[in-house]
Amino acid sequence: MGGKSPSLGPIGYVGHQALATYLANSNCASTVMRKKGFITAVAPGSFARRKNHYYKSIESSSARSPGAAGEYRAIVDADF
Repeated sequence: MGGKSPSLGPIGYVGHQALATYLANSNCASTVMRKKGFITAVAPGSFARRKNHYYKSIESSSARSPGAAGEYRAIVDADF
């Protein structure tokens, strides 16, 4: 592979368009099947266990949560 390791900088979120497409497709599937869907997302505590070289400690993992907050909000707003 090559390039810069993703663990060498602050966590950010880049999947906005992919998430919007996924939620729209999932919503359509739920409507067609007439069943309520369920979508998961990684929990901040689970993500905090990943090895990194940017954050100083596990306590600073609270700084990691904002990267996922938009994803959590989009899932809830899409009624999943």
